[in-house]
Amino acid sequence: MEKLETLNWVQAVPAFIALSVATWLSQAGDLSRPEQIAVLGVTFSASTGLGRQVAGRRWLLAVLDVLGKGFAIAAGVLLGTLTLGGVSLVWPAMILGACLVGALSRLDKALWWLSIQSWLFFGLSALFFDQAEAPWQLVVLVVATHVLVLGFEHCVIRGLRSWSGFRRWDNVMGVDHEGAPILTMGWQAAQSGVAVALALGLALMMGLSRPYWAPMSTLFVLRPDLKATRASLVTRCVTTVLGCLAATIVVMVLPGHWVLPVLFVLTGTAAILFLPLGFPVFVALLSATIVLMVTMGNAALVENAEVRVIGTLIGGVMALLTQVVAHVLFRRAV
Repeated sequence: MEKLETLNWVQAVPAFIALSVATWLSQAGDLSRPEQIAVLGVTFSASTGLGRQVAGRRWLLAVLDVLGKGFAIAAGVLLGTLTLGGVSLVWPAMILGACLVGALSRLDKALWWLSIQSWLFFGLSALFFDQAEAPWQLVVLVVATHVLVLGFEHCVIRGLRSWSGFRRWDNVMGVDHEGAPILTMGWQAAQSGVAVALALGLALMMGLSRPYWAPMSTLFVLRPDLKATRASLVTRCVTTVLGCLAATIVVMVLPGHWVLPVLFVLTGTAAILFLPLGFPVFVALLSATIVLMVTMGNAALVENAEVRVIGTLIGGVMALLTQVVAHVLFRRAV
């Protein structure tokens, strides 16, 4: 019973309801494939940040989250159509965004989590805007879904907290403010920008169908020091492979089965529920959730998992390489 009380029930319960409703609507409604992915993705991402706060205020983080994702998707749709000298403006924008994510990782973990999600939504909208019949309609759909999900889940949480029997299960994440010096934030920003540029470049050279997995993995793996980055690389690669492998086996055994949307809801809820057990558990369940989400209604069963594993390896290796070089340069400087 004590172990059950340590789990993240206060976020998992509303997340389960929201994911269930979003999955049902995406399956039953007249939504295109990009719209389905957008609704499911924003519902899950919104649910993962419920317990975080900025300056002691959860509502402030919620507002910043909505504005951040809305701006990121709109910017992605816009920049996806623009080039300079034959080069898409998406790539330098992703690298600059990675610098911001890196800097915020040394300032405030809540802002880091918000920024990395907005960065990912920017990349997705920029790379796949041409697959949406009405890109700007997709932007409105994502923002509206995000607002509805946050409003609904906050109402559920308030209701749960008003019930005295549930208070002992309330383990919402508290403040995680690091507040590193400006120079430290700048050093981390530079490392993040370089590592993401290397990972993104290699993924594009290899022709990966989903090149964003590589730089995203870089941002998750990169840590302030070499030892932590090395440990993060091993952990993330192992847990990503396990999550992708498990989900891939399921979708190959049950292709197109009605149980896949159910499993998506369950794995997404479990990722949030078991978050207090550690980041490796979250990454494994997150990997399975994403594979299930992008596979529903998609014939490329193995490719979804394979590309994610390859992208994780590329991103992790580039993060480690960048950290090794940064470690050498820092030791020479001091």
